[in-house]
Amino acid sequence: GDLKVKVHAATVCNNAIFFTDLASALLHAYRSILPKLKIAPKREDKFRQSLLIDLSTFQLVFGAYSEGGANDTLDIVFPGLVVHSTQTTETTIMSVEAVDGSFGFKRGTSRRQSMCDNLRFKFDLSLSPTSDSTKLFLGPVLFSAPLGRSLQAIVTVLAENVAPYAVWAKLLTSPAALASTAASSEAPSTKSVSLSVDVPSLSICLQDAAPELLSTTGHRAQAAATVVGFTINRFTLHSHASPDGEGLELRIASVTSTTDKSIQPDFVKMVPALSAADRDSASTFGVYLHTSTVFDLAGSRSSVVARWGAFSLVLSPQLIKLLDENVLTPAATGIRETTGRREQYIHNESFTSLSSHDGVLGGVLRITANHAFTSDTMVGGEDGVRIHIAKTDKSPNVIELSGDCTIHLFTSPFRPITIDEGVSVYCKGLQFTTEQGYPHAEDYVSCAPRSFFYIPVGQLKPRVVGLASPKAPAYTALSAGLRLHRQHVSSFSVKGQAQLVLCNNKDSVGVTTEIEAE
Repeated sequence: GDLKVKVHAATVCNNAIFFTDLASALLHAYRSILPKLKIAPKREDKFRQSLLIDLSTFQLVFGAYSEGGANDTLDIVFPGLVVHSTQTTETTIMSVEAVDGSFGFKRGTSRRQSMCDNLRFKFDLSLSPTSDSTKLFLGPVLFSAPLGRSLQAIVTVLAENVAPYAVWAKLLTSPAALASTAASSEAPSTKSVSLSVDVPSLSICLQDAAPELLSTTGHRAQAAATVVGFTINRFTLHSHASPDGEGLELRIASVTSTTDKSIQPDFVKMVPALSAADRDSASTFGVYLHTSTVFDLAGSRSSVVARWGAFSLVLSPQLIKLLDENVLTPAATGIRETTGRREQYIHNESFTSLSSHDGVLGGVLRITANHAFTSDTMVGGEDGVRIHIAKTDKSPNVIELSGDCTIHLFTSPFRPITIDEGVSVYCKGLQFTTEQGYPHAEDYVSCAPRSFFYIPVGQLKPRVVGLASPKAPAYTALSAGLRLHRQHVSSFSVKGQAQLVLCNNKDSVGVTTEIEAE
């Protein structure tokens, strides 16, 4: 069957909390329901289904959650986005392609400022019983960012919208999650996996002012001057993994830069080695990194080869001061402000939208009065519930959690226990266990102002290694013996040149070195 969908315009407003909660709920349902379903296998040798989605205009909007930046938005606009998927009996092939994209920022009531134009990307995914392949092509990228407060506002919006996804993805790839997935598999995977990333050019420029789209006369205003910027030419990344081994290869043809000549003559440069005698296949690139690991019955053999050409870095007091005051400090401030109010946003927006009655809804246990646990409970992590101790008109200011059982605490993208403002919580009889490396209650509990969470001394203990999750794999005596006698051989080779130049007005001092190690 074939299905074609034409959409003239689509706008998606990102809500990181909603989408991560939705993804977690779907993942939980998939892992909980699918193993219990008994479906008779049916094989259609000639099965084929294709889907084509053509979006004339696609816009993804990232909004600010804080009160001070309520009108700040980032958006990505593609005038053409095509999604094509083909499924057969054993394979799935999907591609997503977009051209002429634009990445922009709008602060308050000001006009939208485009920071990246003519953006093109193509994503290809191929799945089969024996191999999975992912390819990403990102067209020439020229990203221009303003300095100072505008940069701080941009970083704040990005951090608020992207951080939840990053932490959620990190949770899914944590050792406990991977061990859980491996333990639930009936047999070890024999599939090979590969990833390829190709970026012809990536340029990042910092500008002294935000250019307006139109001047007061109706003509296009003059573009802001670039203070400092750099370009990475021909970036490629290839990685693969299979039961026999894994490897990674990274290549960068060269790195160039530009600076305002009134500040300093140059900034950073990386070009291939000029000496023909020292050249090998790896030295023809500005940066080259190759790692490989081979597995066999005897053990594993790993190697690392790193090469970089003539690397030069020029620094001046003027540039250091500019980067500190207009780049590093605004970026750090935006991230710090986001970290400080992220959980408050979740507390106000995510949990208050739940049912006003006690009980578990969407993986959240809502408690508004004294509560007794009757069995051991997993809180946080991938499959555990979250606890929201809510304040209502009828709930008391002091809530007691009791029970003759154990609460197993697991780290989550956001702290799994949240307490409303003005609520004191006391635990009686409950035993708590924590993950290794996260021994404190503060790692799992988020308290609003004037709230309190008390666990008596001796009732909060770290879990014993190996008992963190019932899904954690346990090695048999045979496998432990094989692991004990396996041999691991590793080698490395590093070679490169580096130059550091410190300059001030017409004076400069430089240090040049060559590094080689095997």
